[in-house]
Amino acid sequence: MSDDLWGEYKATEFWVEDHGERFCIMVDKRSLELDRVLTLHRVESWAYVTAHNPRSQLLIPEDNALRHQQLLDRIVRDGYSVLQGRGIGSDPDWVPEDSYLIIGIPRADAISLGCDFGQNAIVVGRIGNPAELVPCHAHSP
Repeated sequence: MSDDLWGEYKATEFWVEDHGERFCIMVDKRSLELDRVLTLHRVESWAYVTAHNPRSQLLIPEDNALRHQQLLDRIVRDGYSVLQGRGIGSDPDWVPEDSYLIIGIPRADAISLGCDFGQNAIVVGRIGNPAELVPCHAHSP
């Protein structure tokens, strides 16, 4: 993955919808709103994952919608709570990507999930700490 693409990922705004309220997660920054959500759910870890545009290759909207539903089905099957999200990059030509904030998922499981859905990277973290962008490819089979 190029340094430019990694930089684009780091500059993305990761928005979360929580019961009509919205908040933004940014890489390398702590989110007090996110800490509040984790406290309410009595968990310490989280991940922000999309299934859209695997390996940053644009798919048609219908394919992205199907992948988004498959991701939700997997998250629910694995027993995690989720909040809807939308990743909005700094490139105005890149379509925002529907995503999920997965509450309580361990880091390794989140990276595996990102790999399973063809993502180059995901955002993970723990309560009280800044969000971290982590690559998925290093953990691919």
